[in-house]
Amino acid sequence: MKNTNQTIKEKISSTFSNNKTRKRLRISIGVVFFIVLFILTFISVLPKRYDVKLGQVATDDIIAPRRIIDTKMTSLLRKQAEEQTPNVYDYVTGVYSKVLSNVDMLFDEVKNLDEITDNSVNLINIKTTITLKKQDYNDILNLSTDNRELLHSSIKEVYSKIYKQEVKSEELKIAKKAVSSFYENSSYGEDIKRIGRKIARKGLKPNMILNKDASDTAKQNAVNAVEDIVYEPGEVIVKKGDVINSNQMDLLKSAAIIREGFFYDLNSIEGLGLFIIMMIIIYMFYLKAFYNDTFNDSKMLVIISGQFILMVLISHITSLFNIYLIPIAFMGMTICNVVNPRIALQTNTFTVIYLALTLGLDIDSVIYLILSGFLSVVFTAKIKRRNDIFSSSIKIGFTNAIVIGFFAIYRNNITPTLITNMGYGLLNGVISGMLTVAMLLTWESIFNLTTPFKLLELTSPSNYLIKKLITDAPGTYHHSLQVANLAQGAAEEI
Repeated sequence: MKNTNQTIKEKISSTFSNNKTRKRLRISIGVVFFIVLFILTFISVLPKRYDVKLGQVATDDIIAPRRIIDTKMTSLLRKQAEEQTPNVYDYVTGVYSKVLSNVDMLFDEVKNLDEITDNSVNLINIKTTITLKKQDYNDILNLSTDNRELLHSSIKEVYSKIYKQEVKSEELKIAKKAVSSFYENSSYGEDIKRIGRKIARKGLKPNMILNKDASDTAKQNAVNAVEDIVYEPGEVIVKKGDVINSNQMDLLKSAAIIREGFFYDLNSIEGLGLFIIMMIIIYMFYLKAFYNDTFNDSKMLVIISGQFILMVLISHITSLFNIYLIPIAFMGMTICNVVNPRIALQTNTFTVIYLALTLGLDIDSVIYLILSGFLSVVFTAKIKRRNDIFSSSIKIGFTNAIVIGFFAIYRNNITPTLITNMGYGLLNGVISGMLTVAMLLTWESIFNLTTPFKLLELTSPSNYLIKKLITDAPGTYHHSLQVANLAQGAAEEI
């Protein structure tokens, strides 16, 4: 069995080191990587489509696949809030006294007139602000003294009724209708009714003036108070058995979670495929420009691709529980030890960008993942033993918890869930360490890699060859150690 495994490893090693097949291998790796990543992303990111129609009874609960805002219903509620908010008016003092004074002045002026002329009409209209015509004044003069007094008192009576309530500038027509109604239902003669109605209507002044700025502010405050109608991921939009109405149908269409034909999904598929291709091309250009040796090493490309796919798979699983449980440090720790620290940092950044778009992460989560991945490289770049990975993972876990706490304080969002989230951050580091140890052993075994850990294990006195060297040639063993120490010192200085 041991010989069989060794043969398989030798075949794999020879295949990846063959210069003739190197270019084809890179292309094959890229194609396989694209296909696997596309399938994983397609399954996890594209929402479930429902075949429903307006007026149809929902056969299943229709679930929100992501955070969805019902913009149409929110706009409708905000419009209702704006319409139902009353205008703001400023009360004008002395209006009732002023309109009575104008009426008294009008009758005093008419009493002192011997003849109605155009000039006298204009003067009285200006003084009283009651704009009557020449014929109206003639009609008043033609009344008997008693009827004129009766007309005068009728106007005062209707004003006393009207000004018991507020007379708003925008509702002056309502007050004028009330004047007309008063005279129509009165027992006055037709002349008094006709002339009184005209004078009273012309003399009305509002005692409540619209304050446009304050009204606009009040309405805007009412609009702002209406929060967005939001369906969080996993929340039911339409319950099983409900008849789908037009509002629900519009929401399902805008959220793109109902199937409206093959080409409806085609745009999402094309966009997803182009996004993945763009990321692969940019990353490969980066490797080609700065790390050509890694770019030409098919083993390293397979390891990076495999790590990325594995990271995506694990991230989509852990994100179902909590975003802070995504073990991004696992990516950085593994590539740091198998490839090199700088490539680990850049790969971590690409991974976070991908996860941010596919999982819909907020800015706090993105920063958290970038910092966690960055620290994973910092803490593991110079470790010598496998056991050091676990101590590094504990440090990462505590740092994760501190970052989560910082964001909670910064956002003033200190809630009971904070302790839970910090616990997830701590657990994140532990999980990352365990996964890293497992994957290091896996990559070493598959590709027969010589990592710093493996070199250290090869020099252990418990190793069969080292034990034999110590026993059979102790001088050579000690001489080798001295040369190794010299070489180590020189390498560290370089």
